Amino acid sequence: QPRALATIDDLLRDYPSDPYFNELKGQILFENGKPREALPYYDKAVQLVPTSALLRVDLARTQMATNDSQLIPQAVGNLRAAVSYEPNRPFFWRQYAIALGKNGQEGESAVAMAEEALLLGKNAEARYHAGKAQTLLPVGSPGWLKAQDIEAAAKQKQD
Repeated sequence: QPRALATIDDLLRDYPSDPYFNELKGQILFENGKPREALPYYDKAVQLVPTSALLRVDLARTQMATNDSQLIPQAVGNLRAAVSYEPNRPFFWRQYAIALGKNGQEGESAVAMAEEALLLGKNAEARYHAGKAQTLLPVGSPGWLKAQDIEAAAKQKQD
């Protein structure tokens, strides 16, 4: 790890605005149990490439790993952006569901779990989470309507 960090620091000195060198330093720190130290590098990477779904997911995972409740709304925002950029990535939906749950948004979390299950072809699980979401969300709300759509799509695929 020290050698890898020294190498990436050299690269960042020469290329401070390279989003992927910033991301790599963040990844090294994150994977070595230092999420708080990794945050500025992931944050800079996202600032440099704001439409990168993968960078936003990595930043959000790092924000959640700090166990700082004040960072959870930011993680939710990053994951909301990530799933809007790449809606067919089950892992992104799982991370979004986790962040929403940590943010106390249980109904929305259930919708995200239903999205993940539907993408994975787990239709019974998708229907379960969609049904749960409908009981937690206000009738007619966007999330409630999305849960109905997911439930119908899963039922159609299951039949």
